[in-house]
Amino acid sequence: DYEGNLWVLPSTSKDAKNGLLYDVINREGALVERVQLPKDRSLVGFGPGGVLYLNWVRAPGKSTLERATVAR
Repeated sequence: DYEGNLWVLPSTSKDAKNGLLYDVINREGALVERVQLPKDRSLVGFGPGGVLYLNWVRAPGKSTLERATVAR
């Protein structure tokens, strides 16, 4: 992300019922937070200030790009 953190999607996150759960790791290798995306969203990009860009597939062939901010 823009703050230099690495976002890791553990293989167990695929089983999450309420949305994918990412581990956020800082430059020192420490886990600094966990971020759960809303249900049926996937992470497609980052912006400054904790901004995330998410894809929401509503139906086959119909998707929406959403902008969200990580509450810190």
